Amino acid sequence: MVRRRARRHEQRRARHPLVLRAAGRGRGATGNGVPLRVDGTDRVDRAVVVSQVQSSDRAGIHEFVVLFEALMNAAGHLTAYVERAMAPWDITAGQLLVEEAGGRLTDFAGARVAEPGTTDVVATNGAVHDELLGVLPR
Repeated sequence: MVRRRARRHEQRRARHPLVLRAAGRGRGATGNGVPLRVDGTDRVDRAVVVSQVQSSDRAGIHEFVVLFEALMNAAGHLTAYVERAMAPWDITAGQLLVEEAGGRLTDFAGARVAEPGTTDVVATNGAVHDELLGVLPR
């Protein structure tokens, strides 16, 4: 039983390898020591945009967390991420990583998130931010 659990754990780690991400204001963002830069897409009609869907389905939540992590850590795999009612503990570190990698994170009105609190969030590569805000419902 223990051996089987260990094997499953190793299989999961192989699918989702550990990446240490770091950022400092004015120092950039890195993933395992490699500089991170946001995706270069400059039009919403060519963007890969992910939106979080509230769910109690653990598998669904895990899938979105993996996608969210990719953008929030500014690895350049996605162009934008949109979520309603995001908790402040999910915003803070991700915002620093996105901004240091060249992206932008705001509320739905376009204001930089500066106060802790549950907030509707748009995180993008910066180039498509205003265009995306223009098509989001308020």
